[in-house]
Amino acid sequence: MSEEETLRDGRLSFNYIPSGKQLPRTPPLTSVKKQLDFCNEDSNEGLQQSAEAGGRGQDDDNQNTTFDFNAFGTKPEAEEPNSMLTGMKGYQLTQTDLEFMEKIRAEKLLKKLQGDLEEVQRSLKKEMMPLELASASKKKAEAELQKFPSCEELTEWVKLVLKMTSPSAETTDLDAKSLLAMVTVNNIHRAQEEKRRELTRMEKMVANN
Repeated sequence: MSEEETLRDGRLSFNYIPSGKQLPRTPPLTSVKKQLDFCNEDSNEGLQQSAEAGGRGQDDDNQNTTFDFNAFGTKPEAEEPNSMLTGMKGYQLTQTDLEFMEKIRAEKLLKKLQGDLEEVQRSLKKEMMPLELASASKKKAEAELQKFPSCEELTEWVKLVLKMTSPSAETTDLDAKSLLAMVTVNNIHRAQEEKRRELTRMEKMVANN
């Protein structure tokens, strides 16, 4: 046996399957046979033309789809959740849908109210700033005024000065403004000097006792 015959017998024995070991094979469908019949040139041309026409149609559909998508994308956001049902004619809302739409409506309303509240707070803060400054100035002025005697105290002091420097002056029915008009710087100095002399005499009397 030649070397070539030996190799051929080896390949045959390698591919040989004993009887009863072959796997069942399902014959191809008739439609598949027709589609796989590549020997028919007319059929091949028809398939190629159909594929090209289908490709062009698909490209046109893709272009139309892209145009519609862009047009929909530029549409402003609707304020009402019912706008989500646009193009869904005949769809019956379920209880879950109603609850979801109500939730969206409530969230939008809450967001709007929060924005209004923030705006009011900013305006209120802006208006309160001058009032707070005025209140601080008022408190400071009141603190300074408390360092000075009251109108009643000042009236009594003026009467005392006039009594010491001008005993004959009538001060009974005069108001504070009139009394202040009668007092001079010289009267005040004389009253202070008289008070000092009186305090000195009282200290000597206490020391002698």
